[in-house]
Amino acid sequence: MTDDDDSGFNWKAMEDASHLCVTVFCNSRTDGHRRFVMPVDELIERSGLPRDVFDDAMVLAAERDWLLRRLEFVELKAAGIHVAKASLDRG
Repeated sequence: MTDDDDSGFNWKAMEDASHLCVTVFCNSRTDGHRRFVMPVDELIERSGLPRDVFDDAMVLAAERDWLLRRLEFVELKAAGIHVAKASLDRG
């Protein structure tokens, strides 16, 4: 299976973006407002993705409204929590 299907959709990029959601969900600390927040540098390290792949995954996750980058922090949004839980359920 290739990363792109016949429609040109990049499934690997989607998987990487989903992986970021799982990483934030499983490793972040809530900030007192039930938000999942993680420093960007920590997310880069914990994700294990090469920097260029990480950057592409962050763009896709932001476009899908899964993650929000706030200066040096990344916040998991409601849709991203759903993505993380669904990914973990598929295991």
